[in-house]
Amino acid sequence: MKKAFEHYKLSAEQGHPPALCYLARLYGEGVPGVVKMSSAKANAYLKQAADLGSYGAMINLAATGRDDTKTAVTYATLGHHYATGKAVNNANLLLGDIFQKAKQQDENGFGPSLNLATHYLGFVVKNDPTAFNGVAASQYSRVLMEKSENLFGDRCMSGLNEIPRAVYWMRKSLAAGNLDAKGVISRMESMETGKCSACGMTEEESDKKFLRCGRCKIYWYCSKKCQLASWEAGHKVDCKSTFC
Repeated sequence: MKKAFEHYKLSAEQGHPPALCYLARLYGEGVPGVVKMSSAKANAYLKQAADLGSYGAMINLAATGRDDTKTAVTYATLGHHYATGKAVNNANLLLGDIFQKAKQQDENGFGPSLNLATHYLGFVVKNDPTAFNGVAASQYSRVLMEKSENLFGDRCMSGLNEIPRAVYWMRKSLAAGNLDAKGVISRMESMETGKCSACGMTEEESDKKFLRCGRCKIYWYCSKKCQLASWEAGHKVDCKSTFC
């Protein structure tokens, strides 16, 4: 192992990105009798590899540098532009996670942004709805719900309603194998059960059987008249946007 380590060091000194990444991993994990663990050295090798165009190093730097939002966003964005294949999903998921969970705006101007979180997570799920065994679709759904709550509270505006799309992607998450999505879907669907989404009448107040939207399967109506009114008022936009 010591001899291999020396060869990797020689290769790294010549600017070979895979060797730099390998050394970064060794220093990040440590190898008894060969390499003493050092996050500073690991990051230094990753930075060299990233600056030489290694998108794997860019993404790793972003993931390990979450405490420094500016650095994390910089390298994750580079990964977003340079990564290929499934690796680009890692960069986009990381960017979505950073902007969703970032603390309040720091001195560099970086802070939480649900719009940016939606933007980057959208890249992942539209590229591969089953990415990360449905975790990406679940996170995308949660960001949409959070956006909706921040904008409208418990009463969404027709034509701008993110809830049907959020439920659609949570169902995609469940279909991809994320079993945690099942309970979330039940809670989402129960939010609108038992009341007319157009006039607000409850099933207790009506003697009619409520109609359910057959497309999004979220909203209920006390009559065909209310269902058509809701459709024209903007549900036709909200409902169809679930399949974008």
